[in-house]
Amino acid sequence: MSANEAVRPMMADCEIEIVNSLLLSQQPRRVLEWGAGFSTVYWPERFPSILTWKAIEHDEKVYKDLVQRVGSKVSLELWPRRDYYWPLLECVGGWDLILVDGLFRQACMVVAHQILQPRGIVVLHDAGREEYSPAWGVFPFNEVLYRGELPVSLGRGYRHRGIAVFWRDKNVRREGWLRNHQL
Repeated sequence: MSANEAVRPMMADCEIEIVNSLLLSQQPRRVLEWGAGFSTVYWPERFPSILTWKAIEHDEKVYKDLVQRVGSKVSLELWPRRDYYWPLLECVGGWDLILVDGLFRQACMVVAHQILQPRGIVVLHDAGREEYSPAWGVFPFNEVLYRGELPVSLGRGYRHRGIAVFWRDKNVRREGWLRNHQL
């Protein structure tokens, strides 16, 4: 077993399966990921439709761990200045799928709306966090595919806070998306 075979995204198993279903049904060619991690290693090589996977990471330690693990489809970039983490992509568009799982998620959602292909989708991980609630007003269409787990304990929030998908074209293909609304 190679080092990458043991790597899985830091998500609940059902969240991984939901993202698998999104990648399978949408067949994205260009994927942008805000907040690199094991997902950056895990998904790009599993889906032949993906030609380019661009991942932006702010944490140098995470970046150094991933840079040797990513495949040839992945462009991994380190943006250590937190204030430049999201605005630099405003001029770069054409993404089929955008995974928002890093810093400044609300701001990333606003930029995602500008740079997403017309029939593209945005996947927001930990969508159930209260601080991300303003992000729900950015896109005209959305669906919660997984609500997340019950609180671990008071003051600690949820372990896995859910997956939501956002899009702006009413004709986005939604067949094949897995849904897990159970708590």
